[in-house]
Amino acid sequence: MGDEHQSLEEHGPGVHLGGRNGLPPEYLSQVFMRLMKKLDLPPVRLHDLRHCAATLSLAAGLHMKSIQVLLGHSSFLLTGDTYTSVLPQFEEAQAEAPLALVPRKSPAQRVLAPEPEEKADVPQEDAA
Repeated sequence: MGDEHQSLEEHGPGVHLGGRNGLPPEYLSQVFMRLMKKLDLPPVRLHDLRHCAATLSLAAGLHMKSIQVLLGHSSFLLTGDTYTSVLPQFEEAQAEAPLALVPRKSPAQRVLAPEPEEKADVPQEDAA
């Protein structure tokens, strides 16, 4: 590693990768892997943590636009295409959401409600 790049500590919290003043992505990956090994954590790629953060954000209810901004994607479509199929239970929840707007009796009310009695087609006599 040449002297042209600052250390991670010198960059501070606004670390950016690549470009003229940024850290090379490989450097950050190497630092991350050394930290994982030092802490005796299972090996995982830094990029996998990015996907994990996006998936957990989606599961927590963050709007896809917020996730796009978090990841720095230039296109909402890219974020949507990548993460909407990650958790299939969202498809079921989205299908059920409009039904939740329709008022219905609760299952308890359905059981407790008496069944209407069937009346025979017998003419009734006038009381008069």
